[in-house]
Amino acid sequence: MGDVVEMGHNADQHLQSLVQRYDRIKDEIDVAGEALKDLKTEIKSLGYDEKAIAEIVKVQRMTEDQRKKRDALEQMVHLYGEQLKLW
Repeated sequence: MGDVVEMGHNADQHLQSLVQRYDRIKDEIDVAGEALKDLKTEIKSLGYDEKAIAEIVKVQRMTEDQRKKRDALEQMVHLYGEQLKLW
């Protein structure tokens, strides 16, 4: 396991603070998860493809170098697919 921290009054307070922060962040994650679930439902109800929108967001978050690598991979997949007469 991790290193054992010597416990004293300040260490106890610090540990309690860490536990509270952790719990608060977990609650925020739960709330964000529910909001995302609602958004996905809205996206689908409007006739949009939720997976396509998720992919767009994924690409937007990539660096230019990551996008170039992704594009190069897609080109190779397309080339191999053509050679194998998949499309």
